[in-house]
Amino acid sequence: MSPLLTETLGRGDFDARADDSSGPREIRDLARSFNAMSGRLGLMVEHQRQFAGSVSHQLRTPLTALRLRLEQAEESVGRDNPVAATAIEASRAEADRLQDMVEQLLALARLEGATARTVEVDAVRVVRDRLELWGPLAEERGVTVSFRSEGSARCAVVEGGLEQIIDNYMDNAISVSPAGSVIDVSVTVSGERVVIDVVDAGPGLTDEQRELAFDRFWRGPGTTGESGSGLGLAIVRQLAVASGGEAELLGSPGGGIRARLRLAAR
Repeated sequence: MSPLLTETLGRGDFDARADDSSGPREIRDLARSFNAMSGRLGLMVEHQRQFAGSVSHQLRTPLTALRLRLEQAEESVGRDNPVAATAIEASRAEADRLQDMVEQLLALARLEGATARTVEVDAVRVVRDRLELWGPLAEERGVTVSFRSEGSARCAVVEGGLEQIIDNYMDNAISVSPAGSVIDVSVTVSGERVVIDVVDAGPGLTDEQRELAFDRFWRGPGTTGESGSGLGLAIVRQLAVASGGEAELLGSPGGGIRARLRLAAR
């Protein structure tokens, strides 16, 4: 069996098959075992994706109905009972958080085990476009966003993946940055890699916490029950891997976190 075949399987293409019709008997037996393993792995991954997708999809409808009922209740109670109105608003916020979590679970289910097709994009242009959208929110929080880049940095990434990764990194950075601080964003080309960094001045994380941060549903110390789903960075890592890249959180000399993404340069 060629290295190319095992690499194809490693990328999630479980339709990869070895030639089991020629060569010595030992080689044919090995090829048949490989093909059987590939088929079983494909079925297992597909069943897992279908289950996660089905559960998430089934949760969408009752959550939407719950949100609508809460909105109607809020309109009915509203001015007459401020205590009840406050409780309903809190319930609606929780329903929104659950709905966001379901959407992210669906996104993970679509990504896992799928053979992703990458496209070529200019990372500088994509990052600059996303920062224009995040700028007003940062300004509202009293945070400055600094951007540094080269002329262009073309790279390979899953379609729409870079936008999602930058959004997650910026959302996290703004949420932990104190007023008056700066979020430094940069895009550079290093050898055969395009490197994107988002550096905040927040409280930072320990080495162990930075690695755990990419686990599903992990939430940092001090995170309140009403914010975040704990799925954002799990999606970031899945998108990075599907693009043939790497996502990691590093410490920063001045404190805070350096959220880094490496993608193959083109």
